[in-house]
Amino acid sequence: MSKLMAVFEKFNLVEKVNDEINNEINDEVNDEVNDDSKIDNKIIEKKVEPQNSEKHIKEGYTESFQITNEKKQEDVKSDSKYERNMPIEEIYDSYGMENSNINTVFMLGNFINALPENLPYEVRKQSIMNIITASNTNLRNLLSDGEKRLSALNKYTKEYHTSTNKSIKEYNEQIIELNNLINTYKEQICIKEAMLQEQNYTIQYEIEKVSSIIDFFKNAD
Repeated sequence: MSKLMAVFEKFNLVEKVNDEINNEINDEVNDEVNDDSKIDNKIIEKKVEPQNSEKHIKEGYTESFQITNEKKQEDVKSDSKYERNMPIEEIYDSYGMENSNINTVFMLGNFINALPENLPYEVRKQSIMNIITASNTNLRNLLSDGEKRLSALNKYTKEYHTSTNKSIKEYNEQIIELNNLINTYKEQICIKEAMLQEQNYTIQYEIEKVSSIIDFFKNAD
């Protein structure tokens, strides 16, 4: 290296070579700065978009989740009895009806079942009427109790179906929302992986460039 420099000095080329080297280095540095600035701007632009999208997605999902929970809390009092299947006794009790065989329509059922089935219908009916009269019981009240129970059962069935179908619909809607969220997150993963690959490439390129410069002067020694 010293002999080479001596030759340059002899022909007054040292200053010229140094100037050319400095100019080339400065031009290369400026080009690298411009290129790196462009690359950094592209990376920043790509970073901003997924971050904003990701924030928007999370905020949207959180807001939707909170609205759903608030809605459920509002309906919990009215729909709580429809969250499970209820035995008949509980249904009657929820409508303020007694679960008893006395002074209810079920007392008539017991009278009917107590008579032999092979008796003619008119004989069985008259026999029951005689029993009711003897027990000082009002037939209309017993039949009215039966009609009230039928009305309560029909009302409960309608409300139960409405509430359960409503829950099924809400669950299906939430499944759709979650599937959409999953698909969006998959897209974000692809964007992040592309960003990671591009960043690695940019850094690796810079490492190789700097290493080649260092190796150039090491090999010269």
